Amino acid sequence: MTAVYNDCWKIYREYTKTHDMSQYNRRIVELKAKYPQMQRFVRDILFAFVPVVNSLHAEYMMEKNPKR
Repeated sequence: MTAVYNDCWKIYREYTKTHDMSQYNRRIVELKAKYPQMQRFVRDILFAFVPVVNSLHAEYMMEKNPKR
């Protein structure tokens, strides 16, 4: 469980540095494939990260492309 959570945290931290949502999504798919025996646990952790990452991404996009 610790390894799964640490991998999720790493993916999250990578996103906060790059703001690359495509890379974030690819890494999530890789994470799910890495732990096939723990699919439910992985899914539950990822669901916890979704609102945080989506909110960060929305803020990033608004800063990048402010309405004029």
